[in-house]
Amino acid sequence: MAISTKIIKAKIKSVSNIKKITKAMEMVAASKMKKTVNRALSTRPYATLFLELLKNITKNNYYNHPFLVERQSGQILFIIISANKGLCGGFNVSVAKFFSKIIAGLEPADFELVTIGKRSENIARRLSKKPLASFIDISDKPEERDLKPVSSFIQDEFKTGRFKEVRIIYNGFISTLSYKALDRPLLPVTVGSVTRSIAELGEVAKNPAVETESLAQYLFEPGEEEVLDKILPLILDVLIYQAFLESLASEYSARMIAMKNASDNADNLVSELEIGYNQARQAAITQEIAEIVSGSNI
Repeated sequence: MAISTKIIKAKIKSVSNIKKITKAMEMVAASKMKKTVNRALSTRPYATLFLELLKNITKNNYYNHPFLVERQSGQILFIIISANKGLCGGFNVSVAKFFSKIIAGLEPADFELVTIGKRSENIARRLSKKPLASFIDISDKPEERDLKPVSSFIQDEFKTGRFKEVRIIYNGFISTLSYKALDRPLLPVTVGSVTRSIAELGEVAKNPAVETESLAQYLFEPGEEEVLDKILPLILDVLIYQAFLESLASEYSARMIAMKNASDNADNLVSELEIGYNQARQAAITQEIAEIVSGSNI
C-alpha cells in the first residue's frame, strides 16, 4: 500500500504542476483575446464601409477592371487561415472540416491553396496539395502592412487569369464562447459576393446612406481607371486584414476556453486522486493495525 500511496501522491503533484501551466496559458490567452477582439470588432464598421463602396462600384458600368470581371473558366484559389499552434480546442479542426465540405465536389486540379498559419499547411498536406504560398510568420499583433504580402500575392495571381475566383476560409468571431467557419468570396467583386460578405459581418443596414448612394454622379480625378486601380487593391488589403483579425480573435477565445477546461479537469482529477490517496492511506493504516493485533494474540 505504501507504494500505491507514493504513486498517487506523485500523480497529484504532476497534475497540480500541469494545472499551473494551463492556468498561466489561460490568463495569457485571455489577455491577448481581449485586445484582439477589440481590434477585430473595431475594424468591422470600417470593412463594411469598404464593402458598401465595392457594392456601389459594381452597380455602375465602369471600365473592365480585372477585379470586377466575372470569369467562366479557371481554377478556384482558396486562402485558408488557421493557427500556428494547437491547444486551442476545435479551432483548427473547425476550419479543416468546413473546407473538406466545400471541396467535396471538386477535383484536386480544380483548386489551389494559399495557407496562413502552420495548421493550414497540415490541411494542404492531407490533401496532397502543395500551397502556392504559405505565410506563417505574421505577428500576433498584426498591422495592416503585415498582411500586405498576402494581399499582393493574391492580386498578382488573379491578374494572370488562371483563377476564376478567390475565396477566403477562416473562423469568424461571434462571441467569447463561439466562432463560425466562413467562406467569404474575395475576387472577382460582384454585388452578390459583397452582399454576402456584409451579411457575414453582421453589419447589414448600419450604413444605409452609403449603401444606397450611387457613384455614377461623380467625376473621377485623375480618371476612373487610375482611381479604381488604386482603391480596389486597398480595399482587398483591408478585407484580408479584417478576416485575419477575426480568425485571431476566435483563436485566442478558443485557446482560453480550452485552457480553462483543462484547468477545471485538473482540479477534478486532483480531487479524485486525493480521495484515492486517502482511501489507500486508510487501508494501509487499517492493515498495520490488523497486523499489530494479530501479532499480539500470538
